[in-house]
Amino acid sequence: MKKPTLLFLLALMPSLANAYDVEINGIYYNLITKAHEAEVASSILYKGDIVIPSTITYNGIEYSVTSITHHAFLDCSELTSVFISEGVTSIGYEAFRKCSGLKSVTLPNSLTNLEHGAFYSCASLSSIDIPRGINKLEKEVFYSCAALKSVTIPDNVKTIGDYCFKYCVAMVSVNIANSVTSIGKEAFSDCRSLTSVTLPESVTVMGEGVFQYCSDMISASLPSNIITIPHQTFMSCSKLTSVAFSQNTKTIGNKVFSYCKSLTNINIPGSIYQIGDEAFTGCIGLTSIVIPNSVTEIGEKAFSHCTNLTSITLSNALTYLSYGLFYSCTSLASADIPHGVTSIRWQAFWNCESLKSVAIPSSVTSIGEEAFSVCRNLQTVDIPSSVKVIGSGAFSGCYNLTSVTISGGVSIIRQYTFQNCTSLTTINLPNSVTDIEKYAFNGCKALISLTIGSGAKTIGNAAFGNCTELTDVYCYAENVPSTNSSAFEGSHIEYSTLYVPEGSANKYMSTVPWSNFKEIKTLSGSNPDPPEPKKCATPVIRYVDGKLLFSCETEGAGFLSEITDADVKKVYGAEISLTATYNISVQAMKTGYENSDVAYATLCWIEVEPKTEGIEDGITQVPVRPVMIQVQDGVVHITGAEENQQISIFSTDGKCLGQGISRNGSANISTSLRRGSCAIVRIGDKAVKVIIQ
Repeated sequence: MKKPTLLFLLALMPSLANAYDVEINGIYYNLITKAHEAEVASSILYKGDIVIPSTITYNGIEYSVTSITHHAFLDCSELTSVFISEGVTSIGYEAFRKCSGLKSVTLPNSLTNLEHGAFYSCASLSSIDIPRGINKLEKEVFYSCAALKSVTIPDNVKTIGDYCFKYCVAMVSVNIANSVTSIGKEAFSDCRSLTSVTLPESVTVMGEGVFQYCSDMISASLPSNIITIPHQTFMSCSKLTSVAFSQNTKTIGNKVFSYCKSLTNINIPGSIYQIGDEAFTGCIGLTSIVIPNSVTEIGEKAFSHCTNLTSITLSNALTYLSYGLFYSCTSLASADIPHGVTSIRWQAFWNCESLKSVAIPSSVTSIGEEAFSVCRNLQTVDIPSSVKVIGSGAFSGCYNLTSVTISGGVSIIRQYTFQNCTSLTTINLPNSVTDIEKYAFNGCKALISLTIGSGAKTIGNAAFGNCTELTDVYCYAENVPSTNSSAFEGSHIEYSTLYVPEGSANKYMSTVPWSNFKEIKTLSGSNPDPPEPKKCATPVIRYVDGKLLFSCETEGAGFLSEITDADVKKVYGAEISLTATYNISVQAMKTGYENSDVAYATLCWIEVEPKTEGIEDGITQVPVRPVMIQVQDGVVHITGAEENQQISIFSTDGKCLGQGISRNGSANISTSLRRGSCAIVRIGDKAVKVIIQ
């Protein structure tokens, strides 16, 4: 078999040796005789300093050198410099690929075509001047030019191709011309020395991962024409501290800021409606974040592993909390779930070990698998009757959980749901529960009292196993639930008392494991389902002595307020000092209660005639009167206006909807406006836009 192969190689050698037409001064050429043109041909012999002339003469005929063929200098590791004379218009693909010793290249102004990978992995190339005749930088042109420190993209370039400057690890700066409209996938990926970048307004298209792994990048500015920030744009830019968003941006793609460890603050504009999967995962510098109400969707694991995130304000437009949304956010102390959310999905709050309380609103119908698993400091949970499904392991490993209220909407307690909740002392399962799956309450070592509702039909293996302190079990099911001997394994029920309905005692006494209880007693009546949680009263907003005051008829309620002015963020508490004009919303909340309806108000200042008497030089202080505007069911309530002041309500198209005169500093004006519509309130010369709530 070796002999034919050798003959084949020998036959091939002449064709390899004649892969060019002529050699002149150490440079090999192919000739296009009819056009009197020549192209530089490939050879592995190029080394040292090379000058490519404008013309060559062969057999008395002059040829114009117009191009460098593909792979012409491929793997010429001893090539140190190249000067390309005027007249050359094209450099073929991968022409200088892996010329690892190439330090300098002079490109002619005549050059119009620079094909893909032309200088791929020229590791010693430290600078390059791109001619103005180039209008497109093809993909991988300067890929892995590890010594390239800076580059200026000239005005004629419109496109920067995929991976164009990827792995240019020494690049400190890049100047992108206003002519550039498109930047390809990972064009500047892994440019680890790049500290900042400003993209021109001309850019309308960006590929995925353009600046990913630019570990020294500190700041970035996005052009207004970028509607979607592509996937992984700034992924692992570990020193990135700030990003200037465009107000036109609508979506943040997957992993855009993932593992940007120095990102301490992010101002998401109100134009954003979608945040992608893992968009901020691993952003350990983030301590708080506000998601504007424009956002309707947040992707999977969007904030996972943000280990220093202590508070977050979620958009009221969300309808679900996605898989792993706050996965392992170990510093997150509280979470306010918006009232529109219907589903809390798999592992949404997994390992949020600082989470002490969570208010599950009555809109929620399902809680996913391991949604709150390993929330070690979670103390109380109230599950409203709207919840029909609780996923497997939803609260497993919540070691400090002392109180759980399960309302009457749940029919199945899935496997491992409350496993190893070692501080739980009492469980009352409502009559709606028909099935308790295996290991559902296994390892609840502090559990003393257990109540099983009348609807129970099956109890899985070791469902109440290793509940070592269990002393009393109340089972209201007249028909003995189906189970096997392991249901109470390790719970020492031989020292416990079982209470069952009258007339069913003999059935339990003759069925294992129920017959293993120390004694069985009868009970009368039925197991009452736990009462529905009360709802906090809607709070009242007042303005007194330069401060907002919130009050509520529900005793002991706390307040969560939001003020849209940029100088005041969301605040917990019943008092806020003010210095500007504000739109205010506030909600009352209390453990064991549903959150109140949201109260809204607009606070503004109406100018009063300034005092000028006795003032000669200087600026006159303009006195102002604080006015509070609140809207409820189409009625506009104004307090703080001057006595007998004219007040008018207009629609946004200028139609007058109602008028009134203030009496004792207040006025109530009815309108036909519906909830969610806008109105203009004119108080004297002051006009304020309000939303009908």
